[in-house]
Amino acid sequence: MSLTLTFQIHLRSDYHLSAGHRGEDADSALFRDADGLPVLRGTTVAALLRDGLRRLILTGAGTLKDHVMKCRASGLDENQNPRYCGQDTEEGATKPCPVCEIFGSPKTIKPWLVSSARPMRLQKPEAGNIPSWGAQNAMRVRVDPRTRRAEARKLFSQEEGDSRLVFEFTVTNVRPTDEEEAQAALIVAAARMVRNLGGSRRRGRGECLFLLTNVSGASDNNPAVWLNKFQEIWLKGNAITKPGGTTNQPDSKPILRPATGSRLRLRSMVRADEPILVAKRAEAGNEFEALESIPGTAVRGAFAQMAANALARYSDEMRENFMRLFFSEHVRFSPLYPAAQDRASIRPAFPAPLDFQTCKLHPGFKAYGAGVLKHYQKGEKGCLRCEEAKLKADLKSMHGYLYVDHQSKLKDAEVDQRLEMHNTINPRTERVLTTNLFAYQPLASAQFFMGEIFCADKNLWNLLIDMAGLQPIGQSFTLHLGKASRRGYGKTTAVVQEMPAEGSPLWIGQPIQDRVSLQAELILTLMSDTIVPDCWGRFHTGFEDEWLTKELGTAVKIDKQFVNARDIDSFNAHLGLPRWRDVALTAGSSVLLQPNGQWDLARLEQLEREGLGLRRNEGFGWIAFNHPVYFNPAALEDWQFELHKDLKRANTLDSHRFSREEKFREAWKEALKKSFDKCRKQPFIAAARLLRVEKNSSPSDLKERLNRLGLRENLDETLPPNENLWFDKEGKGKEGRKQILDALDELKNILPNHGEDENHRKELAALGIEMLAERIAKEANQDERRDNR
Repeated sequence: MSLTLTFQIHLRSDYHLSAGHRGEDADSALFRDADGLPVLRGTTVAALLRDGLRRLILTGAGTLKDHVMKCRASGLDENQNPRYCGQDTEEGATKPCPVCEIFGSPKTIKPWLVSSARPMRLQKPEAGNIPSWGAQNAMRVRVDPRTRRAEARKLFSQEEGDSRLVFEFTVTNVRPTDEEEAQAALIVAAARMVRNLGGSRRRGRGECLFLLTNVSGASDNNPAVWLNKFQEIWLKGNAITKPGGTTNQPDSKPILRPATGSRLRLRSMVRADEPILVAKRAEAGNEFEALESIPGTAVRGAFAQMAANALARYSDEMRENFMRLFFSEHVRFSPLYPAAQDRASIRPAFPAPLDFQTCKLHPGFKAYGAGVLKHYQKGEKGCLRCEEAKLKADLKSMHGYLYVDHQSKLKDAEVDQRLEMHNTINPRTERVLTTNLFAYQPLASAQFFMGEIFCADKNLWNLLIDMAGLQPIGQSFTLHLGKASRRGYGKTTAVVQEMPAEGSPLWIGQPIQDRVSLQAELILTLMSDTIVPDCWGRFHTGFEDEWLTKELGTAVKIDKQFVNARDIDSFNAHLGLPRWRDVALTAGSSVLLQPNGQWDLARLEQLEREGLGLRRNEGFGWIAFNHPVYFNPAALEDWQFELHKDLKRANTLDSHRFSREEKFREAWKEALKKSFDKCRKQPFIAAARLLRVEKNSSPSDLKERLNRLGLRENLDETLPPNENLWFDKEGKGKEGRKQILDALDELKNILPNHGEDENHRKELAALGIEMLAERIAKEANQDERRDNR
C-alpha cells in the first residue's frame, strides 16, 4: 500500500487565483474546474510545497541547512551553482537534495504525486455547474503613486474565493523506498511553512494554513506525530525504525501463470477526475493543446507506469513479463474515445468518417445545421438549406466524434477543452517572471471515455493485476493518464468489464455477418490512426489496391477514397530524446472497395479484431467494414452501457453549506419583496441600526428588543419619562414595527428548511437579519430624501 498524506487547506482570508481570462461578470475570473467549483490545481499545490521546503531549508534549523543545500533549488546562491542537482555531475555521483529528490528535476523522477485541491467533501466531479459558487466579485483600482489618486481607466473587478472554503488534497508516494517516511516527514514540515497562496498575498489575500488530517500506508498513521518525526529525523539525525523490521518489499512476486488458451476482451470506461493533457506537437513553445481523445499509447503508458513503480521492487527476472505485457501484441490497448451520457448510461462515440460531408454555412447537427452528406451513398444531394435559399456553398469533411442516440439520430459527441494558464514565480521576489507564461488546453474533467483492451490470454491480465496492483474486473481503480500526471492532471477513475471474446469491436456494435454481403461493395473505415509501411519501410499515405489486396486476402478495386495522413511524434522521457517519427493514416479515413470475387468474412472479422498495420498494441490499426452508421444507424440505438456506480458524477452540491446559503438568500430576498411601506419614516433608521448591530441575536430576542424600543428604562434616568411612545402610536410607528416583527417570524419559519445544523442556522439567521436591516434602512431613507426635497 502506497504511503498517502491527506492535507486540508484552511483559508484565513479571501483569495484570488486567476484563471487567466475574464469571467461572466468579472474582469479576472477565479480558477475553477469544469463543474464550476473553485480548485487549486496540483501544479500550484506542488509549487507551494516546494517553496515551503526551500524556505524551511533556508531557516537553517538544526543541521538541516548544511546537509541538504546542494543547488539553487534548495537555496544556494545563483553564482556558479547548478539550478538543479545532477546537472553537472555523472549519474549517481552524489545524492540529490531533498527538493530535487521529492519534487523532481530534469534528472530525477519525482516519486510523489500531488493531487489537485478541491473543496472538502466535493472530491468527485459534480453533475451540476454553478459558475459563481463559493466566490464574490471585488472591485479594485490602481492608484497613481505620484498623485495618490485613482488612475483613469484602471478600475477592474476580480472574482475572489470565499475565506470559508476548506480545500483537501493528497500527496502519494508512487515509488516506495526505504526513505519514503523520512521524505513524508519533510513534506509535512514544508506544508506548515506555507502561509499564503494566490495573488495579492502582500495585501492580505490568500492567508492559509495547511493541516495534515490523515496518513495511510505508514508505520504510524497518527497525523499528530509527523512533525515530531521531522524533528527526530531531520533536526536530530536519528534514523527511523519501522516496527517489526518491516520493509517495502512485497511478500511475493507476480508470476506468469500457464496459458489458458482463451482470449480476453475488456471494455474500459473512464471518468476524468482531473483535466487530461495528451499534447499535440506544440504550435508555439509555450502552448500545449490536447488531443480530443486519449490515444492507446497514453493508455498503455499509464498501465506500464503503474507496473514499473511496483517493478522497481523486484529483480531483473520480472523484466521478461513486463516486456510481454507492454512491448508485444499479446496485450493491445485501444484509444479512449469520448462517450456521450444518456441518463444513467453512456454511448460510445467513434471518429467521424471523412466521407461524411457537411455544409460550410450550415455545419453539423446543431439547430442551424443541415446534417451530413454520406458521400458513398447514391442519391445523396447537397445542402438542402442552401438550395432553398439559392446559395452555393462548399462541403467539408466532418471532424470530431459521432454517436447514435436512442432515436436513431446521428449526433456530435461534444468534447470539452479548457484553457489553463500557468506562469513561473521567481522564488526570491515571489513575483511572476516575465516571458514565462505558458498555457495548457487539456480535456476538461467530468467527461467520460470508452475503449477496449485485448489480451491474447486471460492470465496476462491476471499478471497485470498483480504487477500494477489493480482491482479485479468490475471494480474501479485510479488511472493517471497523459502529461503532468503527478502535478494535478490526468487522474481518472476507471472500470474494466469483460466482453464476449469473439464479438465486434466496441465502436461497431453489430456482427459482421449483418453488415457485409459476400459480393457487394465494401466500405473500409479506420477507427483509429493506422500505420502501414511498404516492404522498404516507407509509410503509405493513402489506400492502394496492392496492399489492400494483400491484407484483405481478396483482389479489390478502389472506387473512391477519403484519406488524410499525419506525423506521429513521440518522446522518450527516459533518454530525453525524440523517438522515430511515423506517418499514419488518420482515424476516419475511408475507402469504397469493389470486389473481384467474394469477400472472405473470416479474414475481415479477424482484421476487425486484431487490427491492421504496426504498433497495434498502442491503439493503432483499429478498423471497421461497413460500419452500421452508413446503412443501418438504427442498429446502434440500443448500443449503450450502464454507468458503474463509482463512475457516476456526484450530486452533493445542493446539500453543501454554500449552496444552502445561496438558496436561503434567494428565498429570503423573495420574501423581503413584500411591502414595508409603514417603515418609510425617519425613526426606523434606528430600528435598522439595532437589527444590524444585533444580527447575531436570535429572531425571538430581537422581537423582544423591538417591543421595548423607546421605553424609559432603556434610556438615561435623567431624561423625563415618555408617556406617549412613538413606536406605540397608531399612524406613527406601530404599524411599521408590526411589519418588522412579522418579517422576523417569517425568518424563523424559513431557517429550518435551509440550515444544515444549529450553528449553520445561526449563521443564516444573522445573514437574514442583516438583509432585513438593509431593507428597512432603504425604506426609511425614502422619507429622508422626501424631506430634503
